[in-house]
Amino acid sequence: MASLSIPAFRSSLRVALLLFSACAGTNAFAQAEFSREHTFETTLHANFYDSKTASFDHNTSIKIDSTTGWGFFWGYNFNNFFNAGVDMSWAQPNATFNIQPANAGLNPRSIGGDFDTFSLTALGTVNFIQGPFTPYLTGGIGWTSINTSIPTGAPQAGCWWDPWWGYVCNYYYPTAYADKVSYLGGAGLRWDATNHFFVRGSWNRQWVDMRGGKPTFDSWRAELGIKF
Repeated sequence: MASLSIPAFRSSLRVALLLFSACAGTNAFAQAEFSREHTFETTLHANFYDSKTASFDHNTSIKIDSTTGWGFFWGYNFNNFFNAGVDMSWAQPNATFNIQPANAGLNPRSIGGDFDTFSLTALGTVNFIQGPFTPYLTGGIGWTSINTSIPTGAPQAGCWWDPWWGYVCNYYYPTAYADKVSYLGGAGLRWDATNHFFVRGSWNRQWVDMRGGKPTFDSWRAELGIKF
């Protein structure tokens, strides 16, 4: 096998060092140009909820079908690692409610309908890497409003003036609803494609502090966001 001459070896070494320096310099430049620090950000997110059966006291339960919900997030990056903000999410899955009558001798009943939820959550997020691609953990506490669509009384009529249709009368059923404290925790990945655009993907679990139980709801979230 032919041996490499010293001048040729030195030339090859210079080329390798130059290439390494160029790559290192480009990477350092990219890192220097990128920053999340002291920026606001907002996202539009889609939440993909798994089906869920939650059981409560007195042999009652609710079966919620899988569905897609939507929401917004607004937050502030204190530095490249920590973000705090407010998240709004809502969904309307189909649900089946198994109700146990309070009077003895009556059979349980099943009622189907929509299950409307709206959550407002204060969130804190920790990014583990300073660069544009990072895993993260998020968690927070908030308020969740739930409308079960289960009638709680006779229909009630009401009339009002509509700007388009004039004097309108209609009726509605009062329904069972609840406003509860909720908690959210999740883990995901974030990629800042530019200094102004980023995407995130995460798995999240929500706990709702209901009377007679604290059911959990799991979801996968996809987000598109901008920084400014």
